[in-house]
Amino acid sequence: DSSGSKSNPNAEAITDLPFKEAKDKLVESFTRDYLAALLEKCGGNISQMARDAGIARNYVHRGC
Repeated sequence: DSSGSKSNPNAEAITDLPFKEAKDKLVESFTRDYLAALLEKCGGNISQMARDAGIARNYVHRGC
């Protein structure tokens, strides 16, 4: 099966890290992408985005 790391170009870099660091990096990336997409969906309204995400607005302002 040749679909391994080719389907995820970051797979090699991630596996070079200890598990906790790799997980933290992926969670940080997911959080940033998720909140950016949700902010766009909410028309830039941070309060609405926080409500839709189920998180405190000040969490968003702290940069997550």
